Amino acid sequence: MTAQPPRLGLPRWLTSIWTQAALIVAIGIVIALIPVVQPRALNLQRLAFFVLWYAIMATGWNIIGGYAGQISFGHSAFLGMGAYVSGVLWYTTKIDPLLTLPVAGLAAAAYSFLVGVPTLRLRGPYFAIATIGVGEASRLFAVNFDDIFGVTLTKGVTGLSLPNYDAETVHYATAAVFVLAMLTTLWIRRGVFGTGLFAINMDRDAAETVGVPTARLQVLALAVSAFFCAMAGTLYAARQQFLDPASMFGFDKSIALVLIPLVGGLGTVWGPVFGALLYSAGLDQIQSASRNPYLPSLIYGVLLVVIVLFEPLGIVGLLGRLRAPLGRLLRPSEGAP
Repeated sequence: MTAQPPRLGLPRWLTSIWTQAALIVAIGIVIALIPVVQPRALNLQRLAFFVLWYAIMATGWNIIGGYAGQISFGHSAFLGMGAYVSGVLWYTTKIDPLLTLPVAGLAAAAYSFLVGVPTLRLRGPYFAIATIGVGEASRLFAVNFDDIFGVTLTKGVTGLSLPNYDAETVHYATAAVFVLAMLTTLWIRRGVFGTGLFAINMDRDAAETVGVPTARLQVLALAVSAFFCAMAGTLYAARQQFLDPASMFGFDKSIALVLIPLVGGLGTVWGPVFGALLYSAGLDQIQSASRNPYLPSLIYGVLLVVIVLFEPLGIVGLLGRLRAPLGRLLRPSEGAP
């Protein structure tokens, strides 16, 4: 069960939906300008891409997992589907992959409807286990259906090599999708849709009793979640130019999408961003400085355990706790000049 995001005690104008939206757009613009301001900083551009990439996916996952409280371990299915829909179209018809972003998103949303209608009838660990099956079934499909009637699909375990694509263009597109994902989740969080999802999260039976259309809202939340994960898959295909079932449908991706919002702040708007920044930037630096490939995952796992035990709302909750001490520190004492 997800608690409501903490109140940070900020001025009303700073917490308004319009101020938050302006901040999201400003962050997107600043990150989009990195190739212009630092055209030779390829490592910085790469880091910015993966921070935004994970933030997009985690923001999408947070709608169903954080808002509605349905923990999914199968979102790699939507990531992989988006990547392969755009990748196959790019490979076979030479259509610009960025033009297929909405196509990939809608395909994954339709797929989420097919799997969501039966699985969302389940609750708690039963739903989580069912989503693992969805992810694994999707991976096996990608492995075995390398082509149909002579039309290239996934090329199986050998993977699908794609043409070169301009990394700078992908960078701009990623920043734009990030802004879209954040504005969408902000709108959901502040609107009737989000209120309904949190009602389902807190007590599904009570929500049904008062007339909340729980089944419809959960299916819609899963569809929106899948839409953004699929768009992230398209961006990955355009930037990396290679797809294989193990990397796109891997269980590690699904686990990452659960861990990132948990560390950043489950059920909050900004939690997935903080979690993605820590996951991509912090662990990338640890990976570079360490010869042990498992050390970053170990550190992130320990951090997750600590956060779950002491601060369930993650980094966002920690900021809420720090607000009062910082306020006392910065506020002049009575009688001070």
